Amino acid sequence: MAFDNITLAACVHELQPELTNAKIVKIHQPDRHSIIIKFYGSLGNKKLLLSADSNKARIHLTETTKENPATAPLFCMVLRKWLEGAQITAIRQTEMERVACLDLRVRNDIGDILPFRLIIEIMGKHSNIILVNHEGLIVDGIHRYTDRLSRYRQVLPNQPYIAPPPMTKINLSNTGNFQAEFTAAISNLDSNTTISDALNKYFAGISPFTAREIAARAGIAAANPLTAINTDRLQLLSQELAGIYAIVANNAYQPTMLLTSHGTPEDFAALSPLLWQDMPTKNFASMNQAIDNYYAYFEQAAEFATRQKELHKATQSNLNRLEKKIALQEEDLAKAEQGDFYRTAGDLLAANLYHIPAHAQQTELDSFYKEGEKVAIELDPNLSPEQNMKKYYRRYTKAKKAYGMIEVQLTKNNEERDYLLSIVNSIEKSDSIEELAEIRKELEAASYIRPKAPRKGGKPISKTDKEAKLPPRTYVSIDGFTILIGRNNRQNDTLTLKTAQDHDIWLHAQKIPGSHVIIRTEGKPVPQITLTEAAAYAAFFSKAGAGDNVPVDYTTCDQVKKPNGAKPGMVIYFKQKTLYVTPKEPSHN
Repeated sequence: MAFDNITLAACVHELQPELTNAKIVKIHQPDRHSIIIKFYGSLGNKKLLLSADSNKARIHLTETTKENPATAPLFCMVLRKWLEGAQITAIRQTEMERVACLDLRVRNDIGDILPFRLIIEIMGKHSNIILVNHEGLIVDGIHRYTDRLSRYRQVLPNQPYIAPPPMTKINLSNTGNFQAEFTAAISNLDSNTTISDALNKYFAGISPFTAREIAARAGIAAANPLTAINTDRLQLLSQELAGIYAIVANNAYQPTMLLTSHGTPEDFAALSPLLWQDMPTKNFASMNQAIDNYYAYFEQAAEFATRQKELHKATQSNLNRLEKKIALQEEDLAKAEQGDFYRTAGDLLAANLYHIPAHAQQTELDSFYKEGEKVAIELDPNLSPEQNMKKYYRRYTKAKKAYGMIEVQLTKNNEERDYLLSIVNSIEKSDSIEELAEIRKELEAASYIRPKAPRKGGKPISKTDKEAKLPPRTYVSIDGFTILIGRNNRQNDTLTLKTAQDHDIWLHAQKIPGSHVIIRTEGKPVPQITLTEAAAYAAFFSKAGAGDNVPVDYTTCDQVKKPNGAKPGMVIYFKQKTLYVTPKEPSHN
C-alpha cells in the first residue's frame, strides 16, 4: 500500500522519543531520491531514512546499509554543510497531511544558533525533501521545481517556502458530534459515489486502502454506491470511521505486514486489517521496523535483479564474441581439412609428370586407392607439371600446419565456451546478492569484466582481508545423507577437490554446465534412493534444469581430477555410471 497518513502518523509517533534532542552525526545520499541521516539519540546511534521517490516516498528508521556514490550529490553537500552536528528538537506531522517536519537547531559560520526545518512531503510524483532556513527561505530541495513545473510554488534556493496546497477534505477528527456531522457530509455527496470513493476523496486522512477497510469493518461492500446505505449501515460506517480516527488520536497502532504464500512481504498497514483476516500476516513491534523490513526486501530484490542482469549481459557478451570466433575457426578448419587432397594431388602429379601436357588447365589421373576411379586436378597453365606438383605439396604443408594450430585454438575456445556457459548457469541459479558477488569476483579474476573502482577516499582493500564466503547449498537426503551443492565454479573446485573425501560420491549433469554435487558417505554404502535424489538435484542445478530424463554421471571423488591450467570448475572424471532423472528443486530441510 502507499505510505498513507495513518502510516506516517504511526512512524512520527514512534520517532518522537528517538529524535527529540538527538544530534545529527553524518548524512549520506545513496541515490537521487533518498537521504540517510545518522544520528545519536536517547537509544544510541541510529539511521533515519527519508525518501522522495514517487513510488516509495517515506520516512522511517532503517537498519539497511546502502552503497553511497563516489561523489556526494549537491543536495547532500548542502545538508552536510548545515546539518552535521545540528540538534533535532522535534519531529511533527502536519495534521491529516502526509507532510512531516524535523525542527532543528543549526549553528552558522559565526556560531549563532538558528532554527531550521527539514521537511519531507510524501505526495506521489510531487514528493520532496526540502531544507528551510530561519527566514523561511528554501536552502535547497532534493527535487527542484521551477514555475514551469508547478504554477502553485517553486522549490528553488532562496525562494520562500510555500507548503503544499492545503487539504479541502472534511476533517472530522476533532468534531464534537461526529455522527451528525458525518451524516450531513455524506448527504451532500453525489448519491452515485461509491462508498470507498466517498471516504477516500472527501474525508481527511483516509487512503483508498483505509476506505475499503472501514467499509469491511462496517460490513458494507466498498464498491456499492451511497444509495445502498440505509440508516443503520450509515451509523455503522460512521462508527468505523470514528474508530480509525481514534486509532490515530490514541496512537493505538497495530503494525502488520501481509505475506505471500511463500512468506515474503506483500503489503503493510498501521492497523490490523479485517481485509487480511484470512491471509498470512506478521505483526511487528513498531511501524518503523515493519516498513524497513518491507522496503528492504523489495530493494534487495531489485538490486539482485539489476546485478544478475548486469552479470548475465557481461557474460553473454563474452560468450557471443567467442561463438563468432569458434564459427570462423570451424570454417578455417574445414578448409584446412582439404590438405589430404593437396597431398594426394601432389603424389599423383609426381607419378605422372611425363604424361601431363604443358600448359594444361586440368588433368584426370587414376586414383591410388580405388581402381577405375579418376581424380580431377586443377592446374596452373603458366606453371610446368613439376611446378604444379610442388605447389600442391606446399599447399599441403601449409594446410597441415594450419590444421594443427586451428585445432589447438578451437579446442581451447570450446573449453572457454563451456566455462562461460557454466558461469551463465551459476548466474541463473543464484538466489542471493552474495552469490552474485562471488560470481563477479570470478569474472573479474578471469578478466571478463573490470573490477569496480574503489570509492573516492575509501580505504584500499588489504590483501590480508578475509572475505566472508558463502557455504555450499546443504541438504539432507531421505536416507539421512548430507548432500552438498556448489554455488559457482570456484566453490565447485573447493567442494570437489578439498572438502570431499575420496569415498564420497560426486555427481554432475553429463556434458552440461552445472553444479558439482557431493554425497557425504562417511564410509557407508549409499542407497539408490539417495543417489537418485542427488542426481535430480544435480540436474536441477544444471543448464538442463527445465528438461526431462537428464543424464547425470556419478563416480567416487577419487576418480575426479583437475587438469593443469583448467579453469575453475572444470574437471575430468573416470569410472562413472549414469542415471537418467527428472530435475528436482531441493526442499529446505
